[in-house]
Amino acid sequence: CKNTCLMMFWIVCSIIGMICKIVFAFLLGSLASFFSLMATPDQEWSSYDADLTLKMSEYAAKFPKVTKDDYKAAALYLWVMTALLIISIIFEAVLTHF
Repeated sequence: CKNTCLMMFWIVCSIIGMICKIVFAFLLGSLASFFSLMATPDQEWSSYDADLTLKMSEYAAKFPKVTKDDYKAAALYLWVMTALLIISIIFEAVLTHF
């Protein structure tokens, strides 16, 4: 069972690692698009600005207010994901070594 259990654990870790990479790439992409919008000329921006403000207020209205607990949960989630990513990297290194 030892090898199959290890294999299953490795598969789970690699899947989680992949998800982490996808999420990280998505976050970076959204940041990049935001900054490219910030760099647009003023005449384009002014028409876009009103639309964006409206969209943001609609978006904010849909969700309940963010509390300190939400931030704590997000921080915990990030820590767990980072730990899992590190573990998966270690396991990949160990498994490729053997």
